[in-house]
Amino acid sequence: MRAAKVTEDARLLEDLKIDGDDLEDFMYSYFTRLSMDQTGFDADRYIPDEGFSLFGRARKTEPITVSMLVEGLRQGKWPTS
Repeated sequence: MRAAKVTEDARLLEDLKIDGDDLEDFMYSYFTRLSMDQTGFDADRYIPDEGFSLFGRARKTEPITVSMLVEGLRQGKWPTS
């Protein structure tokens, strides 16, 4: 398996294969270790549920990109726009 090329457009879930609990843990570490304000970050908006849905439909989520993480570092908080 080849390593994914990390670019600013790389999506954590889709391109870098960081998903489920690992994605949740990564984002928790991102905010706590870097002492960032997580106001405006809604995990339900970005992190899909693990497992399966009894109703057969997964909740839609938006991707988290490397550029979003970089912008958050610049602002010291989660970018909301």
